Amino acid sequence: MYFKNIVELAKNLRHRILYKLVVIICLCVVLITLGLLLPKVVSKNNVVSRGIESPSDEVVSDLPEGPITKQKDEQEPKQLPIIDLSGSAVDLETEMLQINEPTPYGRELLYSAGSASSIDGPVLTRLFLYNLDTRQETQVAETKVKFGEIYEGRFNADWIVWLDTNQSGTNYIYALNRKTGEVSQVKRCDLNKPQLVLYGDNLVWVEQKDEENDRLYLYNFKSGEPVVLDSFNNPTYGTCPPALYDDVLVWVYPSPEDASRSIIKKLDLKKALTAGAATGQDAAIESAGSEPAGEPADMSTNDMPLQEENAAAQAKTAAVESEGMSAQGEGEDGVAAEQVEAQGVEPQIIDPQGFAIYPQTNGEVIAWLDNLDPSRARLLMTRDDGKTIKVVAQGVGRLFGVGDKFIVYTQDDSIMLYFWAIDRYARLTKPGEKGMLSKACVSGNVVIWYDISDPSQRKDKVKVSIVEQPDI
Repeated sequence: MYFKNIVELAKNLRHRILYKLVVIICLCVVLITLGLLLPKVVSKNNVVSRGIESPSDEVVSDLPEGPITKQKDEQEPKQLPIIDLSGSAVDLETEMLQINEPTPYGRELLYSAGSASSIDGPVLTRLFLYNLDTRQETQVAETKVKFGEIYEGRFNADWIVWLDTNQSGTNYIYALNRKTGEVSQVKRCDLNKPQLVLYGDNLVWVEQKDEENDRLYLYNFKSGEPVVLDSFNNPTYGTCPPALYDDVLVWVYPSPEDASRSIIKKLDLKKALTAGAATGQDAAIESAGSEPAGEPADMSTNDMPLQEENAAAQAKTAAVESEGMSAQGEGEDGVAAEQVEAQGVEPQIIDPQGFAIYPQTNGEVIAWLDNLDPSRARLLMTRDDGKTIKVVAQGVGRLFGVGDKFIVYTQDDSIMLYFWAIDRYARLTKPGEKGMLSKACVSGNVVIWYDISDPSQRKDKVKVSIVEQPDI
């Protein structure tokens, strides 16, 4: 009996031990399971917490780099390669060593030149025409001023104009009628050298009158009288040449509202001259007793309406004078000029959205720089009179021009082009080649520039590039 009880006790004890082992094993399984799941739960809670505090940061950090790069590329398209138009330029063939301001028109060039062994005395004493087809050089003028040189040569099919100067305050503007061969003096200008622009029968320049004032002049070869278009008392603008093409004249002027800003004035000379004739402008000048500065060109049948307007204008002289159109004497040279103030000839005002200097135009596009420092200057342009303004380039040199389909400019000693219709850039200089534009560097699709790669060269090396818009 005792042994039987021991056996039963052993069985009960074994069952309890097994039960406890089962319980222990179950607890271990539960603990192990909890130990595996707990970090994930904590991590999940942390992620949710961070997402609430800064959802944008969490989203950005989880996005791959690819989509961001693609979005950036869509906003800023990859810049197209610069078109290489170098290698097509031809050299100006001349025996002259020093060539000054070669200017194109059609298939001809005009420049003053010389072959002096030293620059201590006058060098640029003669004026030449050069035919690009025959490569023939013809002398058309020589300085008449003692110790004089010729600058500012400009020309077209009818006229050749130039400045004869001793660079010491004696300056004469001359004109050659290409049809008759007659040379006439347009005006004598004292103090600084005027800078000339010519289109058709209209010659325009800025002239210093005294220490503080400059004037913008228009000379029409048919009327034979200079007219004052504007006045300046700021040398920055008073020494800035205007631009003239297709009888559209543009010049810069300080903004009346902010001295640090500019305005661009645009004047249609055809309308201005017609309005001037209709209001008796010529009669008012005549009554001032001015002396003719040159013979006007022969009038054709196309000029008869203008003659009729002039005749009608003479009959309205008294009415014009009552409107405030008065003549202004011009001092020793005896030439009178008149401030254009007639109704209907006020220039259009264009806002360049800042400072503007050295305007250029082809009659459609107007371009300018926004800084006097070339390292900081931006080249800007507008095709709609300032409604939209495009930045063409930065770090642009002082000399640039507007052709028929492009703007040509200097950047880092390279001659660059911008074609606005196709929004593409090109270069005229080869890689490593240095270039400098002539002052009046472009006419139509002809660009004139100097090769200045070799600073030790004694003879000026002038290049002529015929530019065609690339087909793309």
